[in-house]
Amino acid sequence: MKKLVKLLDKAGNELVPDNIKNKKSKSRIDAYSCDYINDKFETQYIVATISTPQEISSNYVVNLDKIAYQNGNKLTLQNGKIKIGNGVSKIRVSAIAFVDGWAGDNSYIWTFVRKNQVPVSSFINSGSANYISGSVPDTIIDVEENDVIDLVTDATSSSGKLRTGQSNTQLFVEVIN
Repeated sequence: MKKLVKLLDKAGNELVPDNIKNKKSKSRIDAYSCDYINDKFETQYIVATISTPQEISSNYVVNLDKIAYQNGNKLTLQNGKIKIGNGVSKIRVSAIAFVDGWAGDNSYIWTFVRKNQVPVSSFINSGSANYISGSVPDTIIDVEENDVIDLVTDATSSSGKLRTGQSNTQLFVEVIN
């Protein structure tokens, strides 16, 4: 039976290989299901934030407790961290941590994104005013199912609280592959 539609990349390679089992539609036409095709091309992401201020300290693991935005089901918020689901091998991460009531004179905030408790990207910022923030730039990393991504702040001063809301404190994770 011939396929009605073949999805090809620019080089002419078929994007949906024939050897994938149990992915065909149940119709009598030999075609891939809409769910399978949408899953292949739909961007999956999660933006997790905090709903109440959190006091920072040295190597403080931010307890992410609210999903601001989510598309797809391959990334989940569990125990204050993002858990990687089945079939994900590469992700893009970025983060921001905004501290309110900062009293640290000549001190810093160091913001990390970690995979399985190992830093994969970070940013350090010094300040002496009432506010300080650290923004971790986009980074692409390899992952496996059940890997855990979290957000950590390290500060020389223990005064100040992370400000709530997606525009202030967040961890962004997007499935690349």
